[in-house]
Amino acid sequence: MPFANFLSNLLPLHVRQYSISSSPTRDQERCTITYSVVKGTNSVKDAEGSAVSFEGVASSYLASLKVGDTLQMAVRATATAKLPCAFRLPPAAAQSTTPLLMFCAGTGLAPFRGFVEQRATMLEENASVNLAPALLFVGCRGPTDDRLYAEELEAWQKRGAVDIRYAFSQEPDHELSAGCRYIGDRIAKDMEDVRKLWRGGARVYVCGGRRLQDNVRAGVSKISEELAQKEQWTDAVKKEKLEQFRSEVAERAVSDIFD
Repeated sequence: MPFANFLSNLLPLHVRQYSISSSPTRDQERCTITYSVVKGTNSVKDAEGSAVSFEGVASSYLASLKVGDTLQMAVRATATAKLPCAFRLPPAAAQSTTPLLMFCAGTGLAPFRGFVEQRATMLEENASVNLAPALLFVGCRGPTDDRLYAEELEAWQKRGAVDIRYAFSQEPDHELSAGCRYIGDRIAKDMEDVRKLWRGGARVYVCGGRRLQDNVRAGVSKISEELAQKEQWTDAVKKEKLEQFRSEVAERAVSDIFD
């Protein structure tokens, strides 16, 4: 088959979507994205019986770009941009009274970098501005390999724009990880801080893969179980608390799960 015919028979690639990982408050003419290069092997074997490797099309292409290269892209609002469930910061008027609880792993950090950059910019422009607390839980392998934007986030944390809690799956005993391997472990460890912000009307954001989503649920379940035991909830109270929690989650929590 001629190569041109082969190409014409391939299905077109889907448009790739990435969260903007910067804030227009800092620079309205520039935006960033955050991605990881996909590489691995699958179950398919070659003629010699070796596993066939693969590379992500879009991520490998992005990694190949050099300064000065151009690519086709468009900045678009999400389908939920104008809805209450939109994955965005609370309105400016509410940022002094609405705490933030943010959970991410890997490149799920992208939108939260934008959130924190906006808060840091607001503090730079007006040191007396009053912002509600923001607690960011970040899951990664370790403190050096894949701790994205480490220096930047540390600077913003010192400025008071965010409070970061890490969980390192490969180095849980590191001081930043505080003995926690996964996000669920860190949520349970810092349950008092999580509960305080939740009771204060926090808006909750989750960004990452389904494993992260399951981890967050596991952490919240540990908090619930500990409270039930400590306060000796009856079955009726457990049911009432669960219904109330689900109702509040529907109003105050949003997620971006990308696998």
